[in-house]
Amino acid sequence: MNNITCYFDGGYDNAKKENGYGSFRIEYESWEGYPIVITSTQPYPNVESNNEAEYEAITRLMYFLDGLICSTHYDSEGTEVMVYGDSALVINQTIGKWKVSASNLVRYRKEASDQLKLLRNNTDVTLQWVEREEIVKKLGH
Repeated sequence: MNNITCYFDGGYDNAKKENGYGSFRIEYESWEGYPIVITSTQPYPNVESNNEAEYEAITRLMYFLDGLICSTHYDSEGTEVMVYGDSALVINQTIGKWKVSASNLVRYRKEASDQLKLLRNNTDVTLQWVEREEIVKKLGH
């Protein structure tokens, strides 16, 4: 498991002010060379915006990655993780490139950034913005 590719997305129905959700997808090869794909879609009933849903999705992805890497009893040194998302705001705030101006996002950004730092203690993790179409291809929404 030297290369892991991940995608995340969150959504929220602004018109109804409900129905927050998030998804992520993890792709890697087993030790034997077999492709492994893990996907997750979850409702986020407590989010109040699309950006909050995006933050929930990336944070839950990183928690899952941490568990996955630890559970393989595998030397994670040399593991490269690419995380792709279509939210420039969430990606750039998480890596510290952009400041958080919306007060409702401060706690989300802190949790995502803290989890990213933990992952980066043992693993090379890169967050990268991609076009919406790429996310739709991988996650179906």
